[in-house]
Amino acid sequence: MTVDEVKALLRISGTQHDSYLSVILPMAKEFVTTYCNREFKDDQGAESFPDGVKIAIAKICEFHMKQSGVQSETLARHSVTYSNEYPSEIKTILNNYRRPKFV
Repeated sequence: MTVDEVKALLRISGTQHDSYLSVILPMAKEFVTTYCNREFKDDQGAESFPDGVKIAIAKICEFHMKQSGVQSETLARHSVTYSNEYPSEIKTILNNYRRPKFV
């Protein structure tokens, strides 16, 4: 998965986010590989993510691009809720590709 694929999935145009995405993308892919307890490789051993996993990786990158994990914000009487967890929709997508881990 490339920066250009992430940008296409997130509907990002221009190059202003390229350097950040090039740093966060490998971290997002590592998280997905660890969370799913599997390597995503084709028959030749090259990286190959299913479409659903690509969407999850793009959403992880989008999550990190937002302001410090702000989950919700209210303007009247100013209230901000922070979250350090990925949104449940990301984990729901990844759970379809997750392999059990035996201890």
